[in-house]
Amino acid sequence: AFHNSAERYDPPRCHENTRVEILKIIRDWTLLLARDRKTWILWLNGAAGAGKSAIMQSIAELLLLQHTSVAVASFFFSRGDANRNTIAYLVSTLAYQLIQQIPEISKFILSTIARNPLIFKQSLEFQLQQLIIQPLMSLPSSMEKSFVVIIDGLDECLNRDHQANLIKVISNICRGRDIPLVFVIASRRESQIQSEFNQETVSHILEVIPLDDSEASDDIRRYLNAKFADIKKTHLSRHLLTPDWPSISTITEIVEKSSNQFIYASTVIKYISSPRTHPAQRLKVILDLRLLNPLSEHPFAHLDSLYRHIFSQVENIDQVLDILAYHIISTRLQYGFTVIGLERIFLMEPDTLPILFLDLTAVVQFKHDGSGSLQLSFLHASLPDFLQDPVRSQQYFLDLDKYCNKLLCMVLGLSFLETISSNNISQIAYQEGDRLYSIVCLLEASPIPSDELHHAFMNFDSIFLRNRPNASNVWECVWILCSLEKLVCYILLLFYILMLIVLLEF
Repeated sequence: AFHNSAERYDPPRCHENTRVEILKIIRDWTLLLARDRKTWILWLNGAAGAGKSAIMQSIAELLLLQHTSVAVASFFFSRGDANRNTIAYLVSTLAYQLIQQIPEISKFILSTIARNPLIFKQSLEFQLQQLIIQPLMSLPSSMEKSFVVIIDGLDECLNRDHQANLIKVISNICRGRDIPLVFVIASRRESQIQSEFNQETVSHILEVIPLDDSEASDDIRRYLNAKFADIKKTHLSRHLLTPDWPSISTITEIVEKSSNQFIYASTVIKYISSPRTHPAQRLKVILDLRLLNPLSEHPFAHLDSLYRHIFSQVENIDQVLDILAYHIISTRLQYGFTVIGLERIFLMEPDTLPILFLDLTAVVQFKHDGSGSLQLSFLHASLPDFLQDPVRSQQYFLDLDKYCNKLLCMVLGLSFLETISSNNISQIAYQEGDRLYSIVCLLEASPIPSDELHHAFMNFDSIFLRNRPNASNVWECVWILCSLEKLVCYILLLFYILMLIVLLEF
């Protein structure tokens, strides 16, 4: 997904008059002429919630709107999106954007793909050379244009080897310096990324900008002042708010609790802004929250306290946690399920899953993907981090190993026959397809099976095997499953179950 992709509807961006200095530094760096340039890769790094994605979004928009001499292509990784937590779509996304801005290279790129339709299955370096570097090198020297590639959230690419390889490939490209192409990369300071950037072959062409600066506090204060002003103008309960709400000391307290991380301040605003509640009362709740350990120096201590409070207000919390665990597991394995698919798996009525999550609108969202399907997603990567840390999340901890077994037992025991007419074979096929697809997903993530899981496998009962639809409908089932790319999963699953039964017998 690029900066204005539908998959990133309403993306985070820097609020007006915030991050002014750092945006200027990055903009000026990207606009340097080749003869004046000493570094070709810029690494913006910082902790989760520091505001990296907002800065990258803003710099992409700034360059595209104000500097016609610059062509900008971007890719925003996202751990919670099966299409954006892998490098599989990186080069095709960048190439598409360059074609839109430089029509002269479209013929070169399209002919390359036509000659080699499987190019997107080949190595990352080969793809970049064939679809990005060579097309740009084919442009006449008279075209005075520079090229900027923006890559946000590199640490949210799930495969760490791919993260490291991408840095190696980019550094190899930049060492050639054949074209005025620079890369702006944002990520957390994770060890494998830091290690690659520390390599001698990379460090001498690298510009590093850390986000742990004192300026963040001033920017967070500006952001809060502006957002509280919006609440006082637009909230349904604005007539209940006093002119001096909130006090200067209250805003200072929120700034201090943010620990230079924008994510705390933005989550506070989303929580307070809910149209279903009184903003002043919600703000008081936040200010009254107490840390589990008052002496904690953890930078996310106050954010964790806020997250725990938000989850404490959720009805049907067990079902919500089940769905969130399943969402994290399936997304990590790059399966991904739409809201409709999740509702089928959890035997929910259509359109009821978003209602179940109404109390979590400050931390999760529902948005349509490129195909128009509604997807569940986290507003920030810090939430799944929180949920998977037992010290931080306490009673809301998601032990994914245990959840794999629990969810597998649940899915294996599902029966759709009570709610679906057995004559409606198309509907059964879709339901059964989602069930089998989810079983394969969970099997891939599952640790050593529990006794309960062994029992569930022994009693596994497929609708197809139990109902044995007549021959005229069998091909319809097969066609539907093939169209959903689930037939192979179904066959592999049956093989797995048979092998497991044989092993259990011995």
